[in-house]
Amino acid sequence: MKTNKRAIRRNNKIRMKKKAKMLYPEYPKAEYLADHLACCSCSMCGNPRKQFKDKTIQEKKEDEKFKEYGR
Repeated sequence: MKTNKRAIRRNNKIRMKKKAKMLYPEYPKAEYLADHLACCSCSMCGNPRKQFKDKTIQEKKEDEKFKEYGR
């Protein structure tokens, strides 16, 4: 069954605009902030890979394969 990705994307955009209006009621054009709702870039809100310089699970698996086969 084919999913309608465009409809899902539109629905998410509308939902995020509503959330932005709730978070920033004093801002007259809050819907413009819908793409950038992160409050800060701390390790809990932001990307932990960027904060801790840790590898992703896929990268770790690839490193293990590399060590195992000795390429």
